[in-house]
Amino acid sequence: MLDRPLLGQRTFDVLRVIQLLIAAGHREVHLAGNGWGALPAAFAALLSPAVRQVTLKHALTSFGDVAESENYQWPHAIMLPGVLKHFDLPDCYAELASRNLRLIEPWSAADGMNS
Repeated sequence: MLDRPLLGQRTFDVLRVIQLLIAAGHREVHLAGNGWGALPAAFAALLSPAVRQVTLKHALTSFGDVAESENYQWPHAIMLPGVLKHFDLPDCYAELASRNLRLIEPWSAADGMNS
């Protein structure tokens, strides 16, 4: 994908929607994501100060969990090259706690859309 991970592209898409909402006069955004969509929602929330609340259902618990699992159910498209050298999802979720993060039924590496 031209050296652009799909997860990054989806995060950019969410950021553009947030930008559109702000241009339309909205000042506070509540982002919600489910399953594979929870990750772009989480990353967009980290990058946009307009996001005041985040709800993630079936969000992946950890990239490390996927890396250490022989039988993971998550697609390669959700992985970011070299991400674990810098951070993991629990770090992101801890940061989002100040944005009223609500994690509903988080999924491990073995959970996924096929579960």
